[in-house]
Amino acid sequence: GGMGRVYLARDRWLGRMVALKQAHDDALARQLAREVRVTAGLEHPGIITVYDEGRDEDGQLFYTMRLMRGRPLSQLLAEQATGERLALLGHYLDACQALAYAHAQGVVHRDLKPANIMVGAFGETQVVDWGLAHRLDLATDTASETRAGAIVGTPAYMSPEQARGEPADRRADVWGLGAVLHELLVGAPPRRAPAGTTPRSELPRDVPPE
Repeated sequence: GGMGRVYLARDRWLGRMVALKQAHDDALARQLAREVRVTAGLEHPGIITVYDEGRDEDGQLFYTMRLMRGRPLSQLLAEQATGERLALLGHYLDACQALAYAHAQGVVHRDLKPANIMVGAFGETQVVDWGLAHRLDLATDTASETRAGAIVGTPAYMSPEQARGEPADRRADVWGLGAVLHELLVGAPPRRAPAGTTPRSELPRDVPPE
């Protein structure tokens, strides 16, 4: 990813395979530390579980998390026709529930997109990559990647206020979920409307009305 590397690793203490994430460099280690603190505080079946954090023999920060074998929703959507994509709606609803839980804990993800929704080999759904997440109860956010004025997120799924560099709250995630739903129905995220106009989207005829 843009912030760090993820390795397949063995937990020698408990004899299990885990995912180990490590920052690319020292400049990103601070953001990685924020990510692990935010994610570790979210205990929900739809959010990846953090096991441990530490530093390796070179002093580089890392954390370990549950290893989930599967594929991102983005890949699954790209492979399916409209009618087949609707079979993935259950995973989308699971992601909505995970975000509802995070919002109840005062955490905003700020980068909702199909690539950050993992579908496991046994049908499980996990919202991943909380590197841009923000706690709403913090009076200030000193990280340059997340403070007001910084444009964070993925443009195609970014809420208008995020695109303007304004503070993002729970509604920004709801916008992102709406963009993911649009892609599930249409095959592509919504096109951003020109300034001063109302966003409109024409759905294909083969999308069921309900």
